[in-house]
Amino acid sequence: MAIQIQIISVDVENKGKYQQAEVAYKDLAKGSVGSKKLMSFTNKDVYNTVTGSKKGDVFNVELVKNGNIS
Repeated sequence: MAIQIQIISVDVENKGKYQQAEVAYKDLAKGSVGSKKLMSFTNKDVYNTVTGSKKGDVFNVELVKNGNIS
């Protein structure tokens, strides 16, 4: 499922061996606000793009369920 989001804030926390970013965003289609945690060791391109973004940036995001989660 694809959604379009607008960045509200990105807070990065040092967890020792990795970084964790909490991304607050607005779903532009629904008008709702949500958040998602991203780890620096998973999908590095996405992590680097999001942590390099600024408030108000808009992204098209494809939501994919992790195959390891039941």
